[in-house]
Amino acid sequence: MEKTGTEQQIKAEISAHYAALMSDPSKGWWASRWQTMDNAPKDGRRFLAIVDGKVRVVAWCKTSHVPIYGFNLVDQGVEDREICEPTLWINQPTPP
Repeated sequence: MEKTGTEQQIKAEISAHYAALMSDPSKGWWASRWQTMDNAPKDGRRFLAIVDGKVRVVAWCKTSHVPIYGFNLVDQGVEDREICEPTLWINQPTPP
């Protein structure tokens, strides 16, 4: 099945926004939406966070190998969750 021009345009626009977010989270429409970690979700929900100056996918959960709960990097696979110290967070965008 061929994709319509509109669908391709939407995917290209999403890719461009994602690339811009990853390169500089302090610029763009999302810049004012970053929040401090004191009100970050602790219910297992995934969100984007700044960790060591990079945008990563994070969740409050148990680490992979030690029964410790905290903010973990969850963009590396189920077996590779590791504790991290995010500084800011934002909800993941909803796909169209």
